[in-house]
Amino acid sequence: NPIWNCTWYFTVEYSAEDTAPGNICMEVWDKAGTDEYIGEFVVPFPVKPGQYQYQPVVQSNPARLTDRHRVGTGVVSLQLRWKSGNSQDYEEAPDLLQVEPHMSSSVCGRLGITCIRGMSLRRADVLSSDPYCVVHVATSPKHSSTWTTPTKMATLDPLWEDVHEFQVNWPKLEMTEPAHVKLELWDYDHMSADEFLGEASFPLPIEHGDHLLDLELKPNRSKGSCHAQGRIHVRLYFHDQFRRAVETDPDLTAYEQAFCKYFGTRVVDEQLARAVAPSLVYFHLSFGRLLKGQLRRAWHRATCGLIDPGPSFPKGFRVRGYCALTSYLWSSLALCSML
Repeated sequence: NPIWNCTWYFTVEYSAEDTAPGNICMEVWDKAGTDEYIGEFVVPFPVKPGQYQYQPVVQSNPARLTDRHRVGTGVVSLQLRWKSGNSQDYEEAPDLLQVEPHMSSSVCGRLGITCIRGMSLRRADVLSSDPYCVVHVATSPKHSSTWTTPTKMATLDPLWEDVHEFQVNWPKLEMTEPAHVKLELWDYDHMSADEFLGEASFPLPIEHGDHLLDLELKPNRSKGSCHAQGRIHVRLYFHDQFRRAVETDPDLTAYEQAFCKYFGTRVVDEQLARAVAPSLVYFHLSFGRLLKGQLRRAWHRATCGLIDPGPSFPKGFRVRGYCALTSYLWSSLALCSML
């Protein structure tokens, strides 16, 4: 189940009097040792400018097979992008002809996993632990990728905020059982083997989108005899390889476009909201509105709420406000007479 992510560019020249180019033939070869022919497939040459998507089945050509009894199988996912020499066609952004979910034969894309933090972990040492997280992802049949976060020393509530991307390619016919992502928490030890703290798992996401997970750690007797304790917060996203890109609304301002770009790829959890919200409190207000609010607040304080009563000076406290304003005035007059 290879993932190439390669792009080739070709220049095709033909006039209006010439016949349109024929179909595009692509071959699949095995490069291990001597090159061996596996199969081939054909896709039509694009007639109109645009971006096209195909998932053809690999077929064998008996005339080119070394072993006549070995039949090529499999599916290849690819995109074709054609731009004509017409300047208008070249400037227009081609549309991506998206494959419907029921027509797609594979789950292919980028899986991003962010280990945010652990909470209330078990003490593996005398007073604390030195936890780190190991992530195992089944990226394709019979193949797994592993990623390890940095170690956080002397804490039971580690904060990692580290992200890693995995390339996932799963044929749907081979997903008889849901593939899983496993997270293992370990305690780092200088003098002895690392101690197992617990693990958590969740199904491999196959739908385009973002998720925020709060997982409980569970024990595994094959890795450690001690009990598991605590939770782990994980943020993940899956970007389908052939999903239509979301175009930016031209009517949005530069700030609104940057805001959508930033939060469109992140799940806004409580920690992120607390970090970003204070700086955005007055961001959407105009200068005139801010100045009016500040002047009104200053006038409200200067008159002790007598002229513009607010929540700090209800109507029942007008006498107190009058006494406070009178004392302020007499104090100011006494200070001026002394000077």
